[in-house]
Amino acid sequence: MVCNKRDIEKSTEMSEIRKMLESELNKLRSTQTSALDKHDDEEEYKEQVYLGVDGVDFNFDQIPNQVSFIETSFVTSVDKLPVLVGTSDLLSWVMDQIDE
Repeated sequence: MVCNKRDIEKSTEMSEIRKMLESELNKLRSTQTSALDKHDDEEEYKEQVYLGVDGVDFNFDQIPNQVSFIETSFVTSVDKLPVLVGTSDLLSWVMDQIDE
């Protein structure tokens, strides 16, 4: 996840964005599990696909896919070309993906 606008003083921090996304996915997971159309006549799940660990609040560390968070800013000025600040982590991640 690329967290942009980090040059703005009151922007949301990367750790807070992660918590907000985990909270939203946790809510989505619980509503999907409770949905009436997912149950058959015997109230058993028709298709049991669960994100994360059952009975525990969702956390990105629970899934098999690696999820990384990176902070960046896209800075522009009148006399200079646009510059992407904080790209070292992003470039490292892209290069790692290419090598795999």
